[in-house]
Amino acid sequence: MLDYLAAHEVAHLVEMNHSPRFWRVVGRICDHVERARRWLDTYGNDLHRYGVEDLTPSRARVDVHERSGSLSHR
Repeated sequence: MLDYLAAHEVAHLVEMNHSPRFWRVVGRICDHVERARRWLDTYGNDLHRYGVEDLTPSRARVDVHERSGSLSHR
């Protein structure tokens, strides 16, 4: 899955769209595009439950308070 995601983003350096030409570039970089796309179709919506906070070490997190414009470190 990560190889596919990287290939998808790298292909956007060549084609800034999702045209057939774009997908050919992705296919040249990643040999399991269809399997990865099927996985995303099945499980992709579940990825939305993970937020940035879940990926950041707790002592390095920074909360931005939009109303006051200040930063607070945890």
